[in-house]
Amino acid sequence: MQSAATMLASRVRVLHDYVAAVAQGTLPHDHALLRQIAALLRQLPSAEPEAFDHEHLTEVNDTLLLMYLTAMTKGTVQIQDLTDRLNTVHGDRQSRRAMRGFF
Repeated sequence: MQSAATMLASRVRVLHDYVAAVAQGTLPHDHALLRQIAALLRQLPSAEPEAFDHEHLTEVNDTLLLMYLTAMTKGTVQIQDLTDRLNTVHGDRQSRRAMRGFF
């Protein structure tokens, strides 16, 4: 994901440099290319820092929550396995004791 973001940033930088050169007059105006650049930039999400920070923190929190839930589920499964093993080893003795109490 980081390499994709880096590649996107480098390509946007190339477009920025081209538009800046056209604005300064060092490159000729190519109206078709400028329209394509404008259409491409309209498809990109807005780069508002507050919105980006909020979205990033939400994504990080969701990932951390998922990791915590995974760890808790794994621990619960391990405890269940241990309980099953203990019941297998000691379950017969306790069930016999319980049966003696009834008779």
